[in-house]
Amino acid sequence: MAGWPRASLAVAQAGLTWLHLDIMDGHFVPNLSFGPQVLADLRPLTKLFFDTHLMLANPHQFIESFAQAGAQQITIHVEPDYPIAQTLARIRALGLKCGLALKPRTPVHAAEPFLADVGQYSGHDSRARLWRAKVHGGHAAENCSALPMAGGKEIKLPD
Repeated sequence: MAGWPRASLAVAQAGLTWLHLDIMDGHFVPNLSFGPQVLADLRPLTKLFFDTHLMLANPHQFIESFAQAGAQQITIHVEPDYPIAQTLARIRALGLKCGLALKPRTPVHAAEPFLADVGQYSGHDSRARLWRAKVHGGHAAENCSALPMAGGKEIKLPD
């Protein structure tokens, strides 16, 4: 948690409004990152919009935890076997925006049955409703096609 406040300040000072947070469970992707407590600790320190990307084998089991922690958008993957439509509905029922993510080799048509579900909101920047990772997830600071949701700006975060 020590570097998160400085990193979120650097993001805000760069004029960006979103913070994309990759949550990894060590199952769906090989690495383990952090859980809802980090979001809860960071939430009072910044007004940035939290897009919480759940790279989890069972993301539907964690929606409420991340919502209570301060996520404003929860992005889920279509690849694991879980009730995707119901999970998107639950995210929306909690008042959050929802997004879908695809691994590099997942065909876009895998997300097509759910596109209407993620397109049912307006308001805050909605460019991140569907995105595809450029590399297989599981390691920090990997590139993905979601970069345009940050206005295409590239910033250097403090060490």
